[in-house]
Amino acid sequence: MNLLTHVLFGLAIGEVLNLELAGVILGSVLPDFDYLIGITHRTFTHSLLFILLISLIFYKKDKRFSTSLLIGFASHLLLDAFTTQGIMLLYPLNNFYSYNLFDSSSTAPNLLVIIFSLIIFLNKDVIQHKLSRIGSRKVRLFTYSFLLIPLFAVIPYYYWIISQCASSSIPELLAGASEYEGKCVSINALVCSENDYYSSSAGTDYVIFDACSDNNSLTVWMLDSFGSPVINDNITIIGIFTSKFYETSGYELYKIMGFWKN
Repeated sequence: MNLLTHVLFGLAIGEVLNLELAGVILGSVLPDFDYLIGITHRTFTHSLLFILLISLIFYKKDKRFSTSLLIGFASHLLLDAFTTQGIMLLYPLNNFYSYNLFDSSSTAPNLLVIIFSLIIFLNKDVIQHKLSRIGSRKVRLFTYSFLLIPLFAVIPYYYWIISQCASSSIPELLAGASEYEGKCVSINALVCSENDYYSSSAGTDYVIFDACSDNNSLTVWMLDSFGSPVINDNITIIGIFTSKFYETSGYELYKIMGFWKN
């Protein structure tokens, strides 16, 4: 998601809950400081470990500011968890947890969140009045549930998706391309090309290489945070198989969810 989307979504929550807005704004943009400090996007700064460290820094000094910051932070991670890129929530474990619903650079989801946030802003007085009848404790419980349940649920969802992936081989995929189209598959293969690299408009960096087995090959598009394989590496890789780019680049494996060197 883009910066404006994150800020407006965090602010909408902060306004309704009467949080410290400076803390909410900081929390809603802090995960993307990885761009400024030169580390791989959506890894350490999008993790529970980073949240814990930030909490330890601020909590004893100003509990209200710390709570506001953490809610802004959680709102950022929640939005990113719905994207195809996902987040490395359990860093340093090398898994990107994602609901895999849309690309973060897509206009439609960003616009929908912005519109939703603006509606909240325009109706904040009505919402605050209704929430005041519920009681602050129940409101806090609802807020934490709204943010944290889907955020943490992405972890078992990821492993459930992985468990549904079909074990296959490259020859089987190519022979049954229509059957496997858009499905999650797990394959063993050899890396058989040098790496190419690509940076998306959203700032996501990919490593691109060919995986081969029994004189058959396909192209792999993988987030560079998984690492950079070298020729003849024996790998296991889990991702989505597609032939929709066949005319330009052949068969592909993308939206990579797992990568290991054997």
